[in-house]
Amino acid sequence: MKELAELKEFTASFFKNLGAITIWNQETLIVKGVPKDFEEFFGKKSPYKLVFNRSEEAQDTELIAKGSFLLKAIALYLEKKGQTTLLKVRALDPKELLRHKIVFNNCEIFSFEKKEKYKVITRFTFLTTFQYLNEKEQKMIPIYLSEGKTIEFDDRRFQFDEGKKEDIEVSGIKEQYVAARERLKELIKPQINEISKILKTKLSKEIERITSHYQRQENEIDKQIQSLTGQRSELEKPESKIDSQIASIRLKRIGEQLQKIAEENLKAKLQKEKEFLFRDEIQKHGLNIDTRLLNTTIIYYPIYQCTMLLKNSEVIGRPLEFFHNAKENTLTPLLCESCNVSLSSLTLCSSGHVVCKGCSLPCKSCIFGSCKLCGFKRCTRCDREYCKKCTKKCGRCFKEFCKTHVVPGKGATRLVCLNCSSGI
Repeated sequence: MKELAELKEFTASFFKNLGAITIWNQETLIVKGVPKDFEEFFGKKSPYKLVFNRSEEAQDTELIAKGSFLLKAIALYLEKKGQTTLLKVRALDPKELLRHKIVFNNCEIFSFEKKEKYKVITRFTFLTTFQYLNEKEQKMIPIYLSEGKTIEFDDRRFQFDEGKKEDIEVSGIKEQYVAARERLKELIKPQINEISKILKTKLSKEIERITSHYQRQENEIDKQIQSLTGQRSELEKPESKIDSQIASIRLKRIGEQLQKIAEENLKAKLQKEKEFLFRDEIQKHGLNIDTRLLNTTIIYYPIYQCTMLLKNSEVIGRPLEFFHNAKENTLTPLLCESCNVSLSSLTLCSSGHVVCKGCSLPCKSCIFGSCKLCGFKRCTRCDREYCKKCTKKCGRCFKEFCKTHVVPGKGATRLVCLNCSSGI
C-alpha cells in the first residue's frame, strides 16, 4: 500500500512540476495541459487518464505500474532532462491561524507585522531496479534532507506553489546527494537481504540437483569399469572353463573398452560440465541493482516571526511576539504571564498583563479586572477591593480609595478623599 501511495504521489508531482493540471477522480488521475515536449517524447497528446491497478485498466486509460510503458517514459524523460524542481510550501496566514487557536476575551489585535525567513528541504527521488532470474522490480524512493541531515517528511500533507530562485540560496547539493545515496543504501538493504536469501535458497536447490545428476553419471561410469574389470578377472582365472580362444577375444574387447573409457576421460569431462553449470547457475541467481536519480526537488517553507499589538479601552499597544512554522503548522505558545500555562483563551488585565482565565480576577468597578500579578487594592472607606486603575491615592492623607470616594481637591490639581475634602 505504501509503495502504491508513493507511486501515485510521484506521478501526480511529476505532472504538476511540468505545469500540467492534475485532477483526482476517485482512483483515476486525470492530467490535462501537458507540455508539448513531453507529449512528443511519450508519443501521445494529453489529456491522460491514469490508473494504478491492472484491474482498472481500460481502452482510454494509461496504466502506471511496475514495467508499464508510461512509467518507463517518465523515468527516461527525467533522466534525459535531469531536472531540478523548486517548490514553495503554501503557508497559512499566521494571523488567521492565531485567531482560530486563541480566544481574545476583552481585547483585539491592534496591529500585526510578520517577518519571514525560509528553511530548505532537498528531496532526491531515486529509481532503484532489482533484476534477478526472470524478475524485475522497480522501487521509487524519495530521500529528504534538511541542514545536511536526512529527515522524515511527508510532502502529501502540503500544497505547493512554484518557487522563485530569488527567494532562497541553495548550496551543498553535491554533499547532500552523497548523504542521500548513503541513506538509500540503508533503506534498500532489507530488500536486498530478502531477495538474496530467496536466491541463495533457489541456488542451493539447483546446485544440489546438478550435483545429484552428475553423481549418478559418475556412478554409472564406475559401475561400468567395475563390471568390465570383474569380467576380465573371471576370464583370466586358470580354472576358467571358457574356451581359451573365446576368452582371448573377450579379454581383448574388455581391454579396448577400458582403454576407451580411460582415453575419453569421461569423469573429467563430467566434472567440467558440472563446474560450467555451477557457474551458469551462480550467474543466473545473481542480483543486479541499478539506481538512478530521477529528480531533485528544492522545497522551502517560511518561518514567520510575528509581532502584534493588543488593545482595549484601557490598554493600547501591548506587544506580543510568536513564531509560526509552516512545515509543522505550529505556533510558539503564548504563555500566561502569571502561571506560565499555554493560552487558549487570552485576557488583558487593566495593567496590560496577558493572563489566562484562572489568573484573571474581576474588579468591583470595571470590566477589565486585575490579575494575580497585580493583585487588588482595598478602598479605605468602603473596604472593597479594586484593580489598580480603579483606586486613587488621596493627595492629603495618601491612603487608597475607590473612584467613588475621591473628589477633586482645591484647584482640581489633585484628588482627595471625602474625609480630607471636608477640611479643605
